Amino acid sequence: MGLNFVRQGSSVREEPVVILDRDVRKLRTKEIKSVKIQWKHSAVEESTWETEKEMQDNYPQLRYQSLNLASPPTVHVVLFPFMSKGHTIPMFDLARLLLTRNISITIFTTPANRPFFSDSLPNTNINIIEIPFPQNIQGVPPDVESTDKLISMSLLYIFANATKLMKPHFEKALESLPPVTFMITDGFLSWTLDSANKTGIPRLVYYGISAFSWALSISALSVLRKEVSDDESYQVPDFPWIKLTRNDFDLSLTQRPPF
Repeated sequence: MGLNFVRQGSSVREEPVVILDRDVRKLRTKEIKSVKIQWKHSAVEESTWETEKEMQDNYPQLRYQSLNLASPPTVHVVLFPFMSKGHTIPMFDLARLLLTRNISITIFTTPANRPFFSDSLPNTNINIIEIPFPQNIQGVPPDVESTDKLISMSLLYIFANATKLMKPHFEKALESLPPVTFMITDGFLSWTLDSANKTGIPRLVYYGISAFSWALSISALSVLRKEVSDDESYQVPDFPWIKLTRNDFDLSLTQRPPF
Protein backbone atom coordinates (compact mmCIF):
# COMPACT_ATOMS: atom_id res chain seq x y z
CA MET A 1 0.00 0.00 0.00
CA GLY A 2 1.03 3.63 0.19
CA LEU A 3 -0.23 7.17 -0.03
CA ASN A 4 -1.26 6.50 -3.62
CA PHE A 5 -3.22 3.36 -2.77
CA VAL A 6 -6.64 3.51 -4.42
CA ARG A 7 -9.39 1.05 -3.46
CA GLN A 8 -10.68 -1.03 -6.35
CA GLY A 9 -13.67 0.63 -8.01
CA SER A 10 -13.13 3.79 -5.97
CA SER A 11 -11.18 7.05 -6.14
CA VAL A 12 -10.67 7.15 -2.36
CA ARG A 13 -7.02 7.53 -1.40
CA GLU A 14 -6.15 5.58 1.71
CA GLU A 15 -3.92 6.69 4.56
CA PRO A 16 -3.14 4.75 7.73
CA VAL A 17 -4.88 5.97 10.88
CA VAL A 18 -3.66 3.74 13.67
CA ILE A 19 -1.87 0.47 14.40
CA LEU A 20 -4.30 -1.97 16.00
CA ASP A 21 -2.09 -5.01 16.58
CA ARG A 22 1.37 -6.54 15.98
CA ASP A 23 2.58 -9.97 14.97
CA VAL A 24 5.84 -11.72 14.12
CA ARG A 25 5.91 -14.42 11.45
CA LYS A 26 8.83 -16.77 11.90
CA LEU A 27 10.37 -18.29 8.77
CA ARG A 28 13.36 -20.63 8.54
CA THR A 29 16.03 -17.96 8.33
CA LYS A 30 14.30 -14.76 9.40
CA GLU A 31 11.38 -13.11 11.15
CA ILE A 32 8.89 -10.82 9.48
CA LYS A 33 7.30 -8.21 11.71
CA SER A 34 3.77 -7.21 10.75
CA VAL A 35 1.34 -4.58 11.95
CA LYS A 36 -2.44 -4.47 11.64
CA ILE A 37 -3.45 -1.13 10.10
CA GLN A 38 -6.77 0.65 10.16
CA TRP A 39 -7.13 2.83 7.07
CA LYS A 40 -8.71 6.27 7.00
CA HIS A 41 -11.71 5.44 4.82
CA SER A 42 -12.24 1.89 6.07
CA ALA A 43 -14.02 0.31 9.00
CA VAL A 44 -12.11 -1.52 11.71
CA GLU A 45 -13.23 -4.83 10.20
CA GLU A 46 -11.42 -3.91 6.96
CA SER A 47 -8.05 -3.44 8.66
CA THR A 48 -5.14 -5.17 6.91
CA TRP A 49 -1.84 -6.72 7.92
CA GLU A 50 1.23 -4.99 6.46
CA THR A 51 4.94 -5.44 6.99
CA GLU A 52 6.22 -3.14 9.71
CA LYS A 53 9.25 -2.09 7.65
CA GLU A 54 7.13 -1.02 4.69
CA MET A 55 4.84 1.01 6.91
CA GLN A 56 7.74 2.69 8.69
CA ASP A 57 9.40 3.52 5.37
CA ASN A 58 6.25 4.91 3.78
CA TYR A 59 4.66 6.46 6.86
CA PRO A 60 7.33 7.70 9.31
CA GLN A 61 4.63 9.31 11.44
CA LEU A 62 3.47 5.83 12.48
CA ARG A 63 6.75 4.95 14.16
CA TYR A 64 5.82 6.62 17.41
CA GLN A 65 2.36 5.06 17.39
CA SER A 66 3.90 1.65 16.75
CA LEU A 67 6.18 1.96 19.76
CA ASN A 68 3.36 3.34 21.84
CA LEU A 69 1.03 0.46 20.98
CA ALA A 70 3.57 -2.30 21.51
CA SER A 71 2.56 -2.63 25.15
CA PRO A 72 -0.79 -4.14 26.24
CA PRO A 73 -3.75 -1.80 26.73
CA THR A 74 -3.75 -0.02 30.08
CA VAL A 75 -7.35 1.22 29.89
CA HIS A 76 -10.16 -1.29 30.43
CA VAL A 77 -13.73 -0.18 29.72
CA VAL A 78 -16.96 -2.05 30.47
CA LEU A 79 -19.93 -1.47 28.15
CA PHE A 80 -23.50 -2.51 28.97
CA PRO A 81 -26.22 -1.63 26.43
CA PHE A 82 -29.95 -1.99 27.01
CA MET A 83 -31.47 -5.10 25.37
CA SER A 84 -32.85 -3.30 22.34
CA LYS A 85 -31.29 -3.10 18.86
CA GLY A 86 -31.71 0.67 18.75
CA HIS A 87 -29.63 0.96 21.92
CA THR A 88 -27.15 -1.83 21.24
CA ILE A 89 -26.03 -0.95 17.70
CA PRO A 90 -24.86 2.61 18.60
CA MET A 91 -22.86 1.13 21.48
CA PHE A 92 -21.20 -1.26 19.02
CA ASP A 93 -20.08 1.83 17.09
CA LEU A 94 -18.70 3.30 20.30
CA ALA A 95 -16.86 0.04 21.02
CA ARG A 96 -15.17 0.14 17.62
CA LEU A 97 -14.04 3.72 18.21
CA LEU A 98 -12.58 2.77 21.58
CA LEU A 99 -10.67 -0.10 19.96
CA THR A 100 -8.84 2.38 17.73
CA ARG A 101 -7.47 3.96 20.91
CA ASN A 102 -5.97 0.64 22.06
CA ILE A 103 -8.56 0.27 24.84
CA SER A 104 -9.48 -3.13 26.24
CA ILE A 105 -13.25 -3.66 26.13
CA THR A 106 -15.63 -5.95 27.98
CA ILE A 107 -19.28 -5.83 26.92
CA PHE A 108 -22.23 -7.36 28.77
CA THR A 109 -25.28 -9.05 27.30
CA THR A 110 -27.66 -11.97 27.90
CA PRO A 111 -27.51 -15.53 26.52
CA ALA A 112 -30.23 -15.01 23.89
CA ASN A 113 -28.52 -11.83 22.64
CA ARG A 114 -25.02 -13.35 22.52
CA PRO A 115 -25.23 -14.50 18.86
CA PHE A 116 -26.17 -10.98 17.71
CA PHE A 117 -23.19 -9.55 19.62
CA SER A 118 -20.77 -12.12 18.21
CA ASP A 119 -22.01 -11.59 14.65
CA SER A 120 -21.84 -7.80 15.01
CA LEU A 121 -18.34 -7.68 16.49
CA PRO A 122 -16.32 -10.12 14.34
CA ASN A 123 -12.53 -10.10 14.25
CA THR A 124 -12.23 -8.05 17.43
CA ASN A 125 -10.73 -8.86 20.81
CA ILE A 126 -13.79 -7.58 22.67
CA ASN A 127 -14.64 -9.75 25.67
CA ILE A 128 -18.38 -10.63 25.63
CA ILE A 129 -19.86 -11.67 28.98
CA GLU A 130 -23.31 -13.20 29.41
CA ILE A 131 -25.40 -12.70 32.51
CA PRO A 132 -28.88 -14.24 32.87
CA PHE A 133 -31.98 -12.25 32.06
CA PRO A 134 -34.77 -12.54 34.67
CA GLN A 135 -37.34 -15.25 34.08
CA ASN A 136 -41.04 -15.49 34.98
CA ILE A 137 -41.67 -11.79 34.46
CA GLN A 138 -45.42 -11.16 34.39
CA GLY A 139 -46.53 -10.28 30.87
CA VAL A 140 -43.18 -11.06 29.26
CA PRO A 141 -43.06 -14.41 27.42
CA PRO A 142 -40.32 -16.87 28.45
CA ASP A 143 -36.92 -16.49 26.75
CA VAL A 144 -37.70 -12.98 25.50
CA GLU A 145 -34.52 -10.98 26.15
CA SER A 146 -34.79 -8.16 23.60
CA THR A 147 -37.48 -5.56 22.97
CA ASP A 148 -37.89 -6.60 19.33
CA LYS A 149 -39.27 -9.92 20.64
CA LEU A 150 -41.97 -8.31 22.80
CA ILE A 151 -45.51 -8.96 21.61
CA SER A 152 -46.38 -5.32 22.40
CA MET A 153 -44.35 -2.22 23.22
CA SER A 154 -46.80 -1.64 26.05
CA LEU A 155 -44.61 -4.20 27.88
CA LEU A 156 -41.51 -2.00 27.54
CA TYR A 157 -41.73 -0.58 31.05
CA ILE A 158 -42.16 -4.04 32.62
CA PHE A 159 -39.28 -5.37 30.52
CA ALA A 160 -36.95 -2.48 31.39
CA ASN A 161 -37.87 -2.62 35.07
CA ALA A 162 -37.09 -6.35 35.16
CA THR A 163 -33.45 -5.67 34.25
CA LYS A 164 -32.93 -4.53 37.85
CA LEU A 165 -32.90 -8.20 38.81
CA MET A 166 -29.69 -8.59 36.81
CA LYS A 167 -27.81 -6.40 39.29
CA PRO A 168 -26.33 -9.20 41.49
CA HIS A 169 -25.08 -11.08 38.42
CA PHE A 170 -23.57 -7.89 36.97
CA GLU A 171 -21.72 -7.04 40.18
CA LYS A 172 -20.44 -10.60 40.59
CA ALA A 173 -19.10 -10.56 37.03
CA LEU A 174 -17.40 -7.20 37.61
CA GLU A 175 -15.51 -8.69 40.55
CA SER A 176 -14.02 -11.37 38.30
CA LEU A 177 -12.70 -8.93 35.69
CA PRO A 178 -9.27 -7.33 35.48
CA PRO A 179 -9.26 -3.77 36.93
CA VAL A 180 -11.90 -1.65 35.19
CA THR A 181 -11.01 1.98 34.40
CA PHE A 182 -14.64 3.04 33.95
CA MET A 183 -17.96 1.71 32.72
CA ILE A 184 -20.38 3.06 30.12
CA THR A 185 -23.92 1.81 30.66
CA ASP A 186 -27.21 2.52 28.94
CA GLY A 187 -29.45 5.22 30.36
CA PHE A 188 -32.24 2.63 30.64
CA LEU A 189 -30.04 0.63 33.03
CA SER A 190 -30.08 3.30 35.73
CA TRP A 191 -29.53 0.68 38.45
CA THR A 192 -25.96 0.26 37.23
CA LEU A 193 -25.16 3.56 38.96
CA ASP A 194 -25.61 1.78 42.29
CA SER A 195 -23.33 -1.02 41.05
CA ALA A 196 -20.73 1.54 40.02
CA ASN A 197 -20.81 3.21 43.44
CA LYS A 198 -20.62 -0.15 45.18
CA THR A 199 -17.59 -1.30 43.19
CA GLY A 200 -15.89 2.10 43.05
CA ILE A 201 -15.89 2.13 39.23
CA PRO A 202 -16.67 5.49 37.55
CA ARG A 203 -19.78 5.30 35.39
CA LEU A 204 -20.77 7.22 32.27
CA VAL A 205 -24.35 7.08 31.02
CA TYR A 206 -24.98 6.48 27.32
CA TYR A 207 -27.99 7.22 25.13
CA GLY A 208 -27.88 5.94 21.57
CA ILE A 209 -30.35 8.44 20.15
CA SER A 210 -29.24 11.85 18.93
CA ALA A 211 -29.26 14.86 21.23
CA PHE A 212 -32.02 16.47 19.14
CA SER A 213 -34.30 13.41 19.36
CA TRP A 214 -33.72 13.15 23.09
CA ALA A 215 -34.47 16.85 23.73
CA LEU A 216 -37.57 16.70 21.52
CA SER A 217 -38.89 13.61 23.30
CA ILE A 218 -38.46 15.11 26.77
CA SER A 219 -40.16 18.34 25.74
CA ALA A 220 -43.03 16.63 23.90
CA LEU A 221 -43.72 14.09 26.66
CA SER A 222 -43.92 16.84 29.27
CA VAL A 223 -47.20 17.94 27.66
CA LEU A 224 -48.68 14.45 27.88
CA ARG A 225 -48.66 14.75 31.67
CA LYS A 226 -51.38 17.37 31.26
CA GLU A 227 -54.98 17.04 30.11
CA VAL A 228 -54.54 16.87 26.34
CA SER A 229 -57.13 15.00 24.28
CA ASP A 230 -56.06 12.26 21.90
CA ASP A 231 -56.58 14.33 18.75
CA GLU A 232 -55.82 17.77 20.14
CA SER A 233 -52.83 19.35 18.40
CA TYR A 234 -50.27 21.04 20.62
CA GLN A 235 -46.96 22.83 20.19
CA VAL A 236 -43.84 21.20 21.59
CA PRO A 237 -42.71 23.71 24.26
CA ASP A 238 -39.04 23.95 23.29
CA PHE A 239 -39.72 23.45 19.57
CA PRO A 240 -42.84 25.57 18.90
CA TRP A 241 -42.65 25.02 15.13
CA ILE A 242 -43.41 21.33 15.73
CA LYS A 243 -47.01 20.23 16.44
CA LEU A 244 -48.04 16.79 17.72
CA THR A 245 -51.04 14.97 19.16
CA ARG A 246 -51.28 12.32 21.87
CA ASN A 247 -52.06 9.78 19.16
CA ASP A 248 -48.65 10.37 17.58
CA PHE A 249 -47.07 8.44 20.45
CA ASP A 250 -46.94 4.75 21.25
CA LEU A 251 -49.80 3.55 23.45
CA SER A 252 -47.44 2.85 26.36
CA LEU A 253 -46.59 6.56 26.46
CA THR A 254 -50.05 8.00 25.95
CA GLN A 255 -51.73 6.65 29.07
CA ARG A 256 -52.88 9.58 31.18
CA PRO A 257 -51.66 9.53 34.78
CA PRO A 258 -54.40 9.26 37.44
CA PHE A 259 -55.64 12.56 38.82
